[in-house]
Amino acid sequence: MIYELFKVREVQRDFVIGIVISILTVYYIWITESIQLVYNNYGAYVSLSATLLGFLITSFTILLAFPINYKIQLLKEHAMYPMLFGVFLLSIYTLIVLFILSIAGSLLHIINFWYCGVLVLMLIWSVLCVIRTVWILKKLTYLYLSGYEIEE
Repeated sequence: MIYELFKVREVQRDFVIGIVISILTVYYIWITESIQLVYNNYGAYVSLSATLLGFLITSFTILLAFPINYKIQLLKEHAMYPMLFGVFLLSIYTLIVLFILSIAGSLLHIINFWYCGVLVLMLIWSVLCVIRTVWILKKLTYLYLSGYEIEE
């Protein structure tokens, strides 16, 4: 299911944007020798990823538990509905990886350039995945409230 997401133009764009921003950020960290700044913020990454992970899992559970009515059936028939689950799962997975990397880096006191680079990459991808999830939820909410088909 998640593999299918990478066939979607917006997700591909997010993936490329994430790589470009990550490369620029890691290059900046390397040039300015500010790896200590990334290390000092491991706790913030843990907090951010855990909080967003909790919200995403809760909203994902609520979405799965919707009672069936006309409008929910309309949502389920929309082409964007299956993509919602994939984007939710991708967001959850990236946040889990970010959480694990942040905890491990904090507990093991990892101050390694490549480790911090991967951490920055996961941080940026996590943010982009959450933004994409909110974008899809906004589209589906509009569909739910209007009761009409929305343009792709």
